[in-house]
Amino acid sequence: MGLPPKSLQYEFLCKLLPVFFLRPRDYSKSVPVAPFIVNYSGAMFREFPGPWQVMLRQDSGEYACIAEDTIRPTLGYVKEEMLAAMGLNTEEEGSTMQTLRRGLKFSTWFEDDADKAVSQNWRS
Repeated sequence: MGLPPKSLQYEFLCKLLPVFFLRPRDYSKSVPVAPFIVNYSGAMFREFPGPWQVMLRQDSGEYACIAEDTIRPTLGYVKEEMLAAMGLNTEEEGSTMQTLRRGLKFSTWFEDDADKAVSQNWRS
């Protein structure tokens, strides 16, 4: 047994319109001052017909919306929005340190290959 073929995404899953979506994520970032590691959590959220939202988890456990868009954002964009909202997006644009922290890949394969899909419903 293996993973389903990519054609399943391109020919079927892309036609589905997400009416409820919640993808929580936990991250951490090292910083040069105490406490040296900052842990943070957030989620990508959508409740149709509302916009896609980037939510940041507060100390109280509640989530606060920090960004909205009509098109589904990539997980890399979600992480960058959380960093910016917390003031932790400190690396210079295009620097080696930014590349090392962010990585070379900013999106998933189906987001990169969106032009191969027969529909863009999954993004709206």
